[in-house]
Amino acid sequence: MNKNNKSSNIKIYIIFALVMISCLVGGFFVGKFTGKNSDILASINWDKFALFISNSLPVAYGVL
Repeated sequence: MNKNNKSSNIKIYIIFALVMISCLVGGFFVGKFTGKNSDILASINWDKFALFISNSLPVAYGVL
């Protein structure tokens, strides 16, 4: 039983490492995308976007 538990722990560590690496790669590409489109992102009215999200998400949560 102890050997099976060690094997399970190793699988958990491998899955954790893969998730962390995928987050690292994803963050890299999101950062590159944001850097290339910074002028477009600066032109967005983020207050209207936040207002839309804050008004629509409670309804969506209620439906779910």
